[in-house]
Amino acid sequence: MKRDPMWELYEKTAGKIEPHRPTLIKGIAVVAGAIALGAIIYIIMGFQTGRGQQAFARALEIHNAQVITPGSDAEKNKNSTKKTYTDEQQKYKDAAAAFDSVAASYSSFRDISRYYAAVNRAHFDPAKAQSELEQLSKDSSDVGFWSKTALAELYAATNQPDKAIEAYQKLKDNSGPLPKSLILYNLGRLYERQGKTQEAVQAYVETATANRSSDEARKAMERLNALDPEAAKKVPPEKKDEES
Repeated sequence: MKRDPMWELYEKTAGKIEPHRPTLIKGIAVVAGAIALGAIIYIIMGFQTGRGQQAFARALEIHNAQVITPGSDAEKNKNSTKKTYTDEQQKYKDAAAAFDSVAASYSSFRDISRYYAAVNRAHFDPAKAQSELEQLSKDSSDVGFWSKTALAELYAATNQPDKAIEAYQKLKDNSGPLPKSLILYNLGRLYERQGKTQEAVQAYVETATANRSSDEARKAMERLNALDPEAAKKVPPEKKDEES
């Protein structure tokens, strides 16, 4: 009977492999173990990510919760399925604590949770929030960009105009998704608060020129008319859509 060529090949190969069988078995066991470990890690990470998403969503619900005055019409008509607060400061404290917990427990949500924690903490512990945002703002990610924006707002709100102007000047050169007119208008307001009328006028002119139809341009024109009517006259008029 003619022998099966595949069987002959198996016998030849088996003869060569036999002396190395113990090593191969160990190698296969190691590979199988690594695959199993990888699968376990993948499952755990998926589970952790799911739990992290839920924890982050709960913290975000607190962050977005409406503050309602007791006895008001808003309280009578509130949606019972949505979280609400009667004390604004307590809301900020609860939100910061919730985001701190997410940041500490789920690495995938650490930076974004730290950002939201700092934004909420700015309402009751601005010094600590400033330190946190300054650290986050060093990153080149989206979280880093929004931390720079929140930091500029915090500087302005805590009477640090020089730092706020410096922060907005940097954002002016790299405004990302923010309207440039918004950054320029904020700069104008800061200069005006410092009594730097010439710099404020220039910022307002740039605001109106950047986007003549924006809300910031409208407000900038109001300030220009109050500070320097002649400069206001030099701003290009708003372009109207041509009638068809």
